Amino acid sequence: MSDRRHSGLKLAAFAGLCLAVAACTTSSRRDDGWLTTAQANAESKQMQKKGMMPVAIDCWSEKSSSTPKYLLRTKWAPNPRNLIWRWDVGDANYMKQRKTAAARDKLRIVQFKSDINAYCAIWRSA
Repeated sequence: MSDRRHSGLKLAAFAGLCLAVAACTTSSRRDDGWLTTAQANAESKQMQKKGMMPVAIDCWSEKSSSTPKYLLRTKWAPNPRNLIWRWDVGDANYMKQRKTAAARDKLRIVQFKSDINAYCAIWRSA
């Protein structure tokens, strides 16, 4: 292998390593399993594509700023009956709106959790 081609491979490997390290250090995923709302939404899309549904949810709020930051943990299980499902997290007023929307869509609540400033729930079709 020529020196020029070899150094090109080294450069490509180094660039790949840098990208991998940057992704690891800038990721907002927490080591304790708690996900931000955006991360949990992304995870939900992935799990739904895999035929999974949420079977347990937990939530809490970080009140470090004027806008609360909700964190969630969700457990997943297969959805062989293709039930329609959704989960929501927010404050009491937001969850009242979501409860009304779920009832309109004929979804029933299967789990509800609350923390001092956070409420979360899972709804499913019958």
